[in-house]
Amino acid sequence: MKKIPEQIIKLISTGKVLDLGCGRGWATDYIHKDNYIGTTDIEFHKHYLHSFNIIIHRITSDNKLPFENNQFDNIIASHIIEHLDKQEVNNAMKEIKRVLKPKGTLILITPTGYSTGFNGNWTHWRPYNHGSLTGILRGYDYKNIKWGYPKIFNYPKFIQRYGRFLKIFNEFIFNEVIAYGENQK
Repeated sequence: MKKIPEQIIKLISTGKVLDLGCGRGWATDYIHKDNYIGTTDIEFHKHYLHSFNIIIHRITSDNKLPFENNQFDNIIASHIIEHLDKQEVNNAMKEIKRVLKPKGTLILITPTGYSTGFNGNWTHWRPYNHGSLTGILRGYDYKNIKWGYPKIFNYPKFIQRYGRFLKIFNEFIFNEVIAYGENQK
């Protein structure tokens, strides 16, 4: 099971949740299936989530999410933003904002450049860290932004911000980052 901080579990366990790029569906461990819609661009992943509502959809620079405005209380975008170029990130953030309810929460999760698999994956456009991920949220007018590295999410921010300079821990502790914020439509 994926290590998810309690704060994130509390967020996604209530309300209607859209899981963009749901993959094999780690979030389904925490969300009731009636409140869950997942999207993936890989047909094979539907096999893992046969009892959940899964839609095949690819985020590009010009397509829209197949949902009504203000439909979701929470949106999870786990391990997708690093696969998008700048135009696709812009479109995805606009579309997420459109389908996320006012005061709804967007949760971004992505590998960092410290992840051993990041640089070996040709589909990765760029790495993110806590600064760049929170910058994206601020740039699209999200408020009450919080961030952390999942394995040490509740540690003081000073340790999370500067601990990565002790390079021996990077691929084990600082290999993934989470940032989330509240939609201010």
